[in-house]
Amino acid sequence: MLGKLLKYDLRYIYKQLLIFYGIVVVLAVVGRLTDGISDNFLVIFIHEFCQGATLGFSVGLLINATMRSWERFKKNLYGDESYLTHTLPIRRSTIWTAKFLASIITAAISIVVITIALLILFGSPEYFDAIAVQNHGDITSTFIMFTSLGLTIMLQVIYIIQSGFMGIILGHRVQSRRNFWLVLIGFLVYITGGIFLMLGILIWSTFDPQFSALLNSATQTMPEIIKLLSGINML
Repeated sequence: MLGKLLKYDLRYIYKQLLIFYGIVVVLAVVGRLTDGISDNFLVIFIHEFCQGATLGFSVGLLINATMRSWERFKKNLYGDESYLTHTLPIRRSTIWTAKFLASIITAAISIVVITIALLILFGSPEYFDAIAVQNHGDITSTFIMFTSLGLTIMLQVIYIIQSGFMGIILGHRVQSRRNFWLVLIGFLVYITGGIFLMLGILIWSTFDPQFSALLNSATQTMPEIIKLLSGINML
């Protein structure tokens, strides 16, 4: 039953999300094909437009993935489909598990699609050589750095979706102005998590001089920051 619930959730979410995937990849391909042509104004315009549009639609893709997940959750548990959902002969925990897994799959696939699009658009031996130089030529560290960055973004998207789920659950316990309360509660849950994260960072910096120096330094590069946060320096 968990598999069927997950299938229906993903089918609902991806009715629109697949369109964003296609647009992002097509824009990246067109942008790459028009790269390096500097003697035609129209081609230059198309290239610059595709670059900006790829980045814009990538952000829009993540926003759409989040909104579709919230919409599915609300409609399935508190909207038109709620009666059928709550009368199914399954445990409530199975329903929550399906929603949680759907959010992980949606975020993960979205990050992979965006990464592929950006590699198509910007990927080149010169670019990777420049990144490798910043990492002192260590290809393994470069790979782990990009993987860590992708996982960080994915976890952030998952956390935002879960905060929205919590807001929807608690907001529907209020008798009036539910939409207002579910938005407010979801936002407060997200902010509360951010506060605990900052407290954890401050505690970490208290016991780790290297991390404390990172927080107080204005000269650290992005690869160095990601390497430290992902624990690469300890490998």
